[in-house]
Parts: sequence; C-alpha cells; structure tokens
Amino acid sequence: MRTLFKPVAGTVKVAIGAMEILNTPVVNWTVSTTTGQVAFAANKSRSITGITKAAAAASAVGSHLPSWSAGSVYFSGVLGMTQINGLRGQITAIGGTTITVAINSTAFSTWTSGGTAQTAATSREALTAQL
Repeated sequence: MRTLFKPVAGTVKVAIGAMEILNTPVVNWTVSTTTGQVAFAANKSRSITGITKAAAAASAVGSHLPSWSAGSVYFSGVLGMTQINGLRGQITAIGGTTITVAINSTAFSTWTSGGTAQTAATSREALTAQL
C-alpha cells in the first residue's frame, strides 16, 4: 500500500520504476479517493521455460494469464541470459504459452534454464504515484 494525499479519481498515475502501470483493459491497481491508499492487484507469477533473443523478447512461461496482456513483468532467477534479471518489461503480446515483452534481448547471452516472471513490484523497484 502507498498513500497519496487528496487524490482525484481519474487523475492518478502509478509507476514501478520508470514504467507507468496502466489500468486498461484490466485493473492493475486502485486508489481510494477517501484514504489516498494505492493497492495493487494480486501478484501473478510463472516459471520461465525459455526466452528468445529478439528486439522484443518472447518468454515461454508454460501457461499464462490473460490479464498479463495489459501489464508488465519482472524477471528474476534466469540462468544463461542473466542480463534480463532485474528488468521489468511491458507485455506487448500473449500466446498460448508465451508472453512477449518490450525488452531488447538481442545482445543478451542465450537463456539456458530457470527464472520467474512476476507482475508485482519487488523491493528493488521504486513505486511512484502522480496526481
């Protein structure tokens, strides 16, 4: 939870790091205009079964959640393509068992195994809100 003072409905923007977290077409966060508290949707996390080297990296996650299509994911625990660990990418497309994120991984090492993609902010990421 984060608290904003005197929020006005429809005017609040929320970001994790430098990435604005949008609320369309799914609701990723809410703000109470009474208390000023910002609450994020429940974390969605999936194990990674592969990541491509591409201008927009495709990550195989075994299974996906349709609500990821409007969100972003944070990568951790990846072996081989360790450059992606600690990065957050906006999801640009979803497939049956893949998500494509706006991270250019062409110069990264080759993915070898493991990793997790999650939607929730981590303790390493700054949370900001703007009225």
